[in-house]
Amino acid sequence: MTLQQPDDSLSEVVLFALGDLDDGDNNHERCLDTADTPVFVSFPAGYLSDLNNDVNPATTIQIEQY
Repeated sequence: MTLQQPDDSLSEVVLFALGDLDDGDNNHERCLDTADTPVFVSFPAGYLSDLNNDVNPATTIQIEQY
């Protein structure tokens, strides 16, 4: 995950926990120990599955700031 620091610099961090309700979908929560602003999030393929037991693809997304 890429975070924006208060001075506008960017840093890479690794999550310390992954939240999942184990409810058969591929939604998850990334748990971070920082108040810095996330700007990019990525997740590797094959860790979670949806209701059809299809595993998640590798995903990267830019987070829009409002």
